[in-house]
Amino acid sequence: MAKALSHPTRIAVLQALVKGRTSPSNVASAASASIEVVAYHVRELQSAGLIAVAATQPVRGAVEHFYELTEDGRAVLGALEAVLRLEPTQRTRDNTARSGRAKDNASGSRRAKDNASRSGRAGRASPRRRRRP
Repeated sequence: MAKALSHPTRIAVLQALVKGRTSPSNVASAASASIEVVAYHVRELQSAGLIAVAATQPVRGAVEHFYELTEDGRAVLGALEAVLRLEPTQRTRDNTARSGRAKDNASGSRRAKDNASRSGRAGRASPRRRRRP
């Protein structure tokens, strides 16, 4: 799910779909993005299960697709908006708690270095292989 929200255009598509069914061309004109870029991100959101085709309509020899949010899409967008409403101090506090765990994980690499120094491998590069002519 995180990858599905990894681009601002995808978030813009989801926010546009909160208002109801819409097509990639409508989102593109509202977001000042090209139709190709929006269509790509719509396909990614559809493959993630966050949006679904609601209707199609023939337009000048092509078929225009209209999309709507799925239940998963509504839930993900609601969670995203809740995170964005957090005060910066709340975000910092949460990140501080996570960084404590990162320090604990860093000690594991120190143990690996200590073990390497005990075995006599510390500071030595691995032997190089000769290249064949």
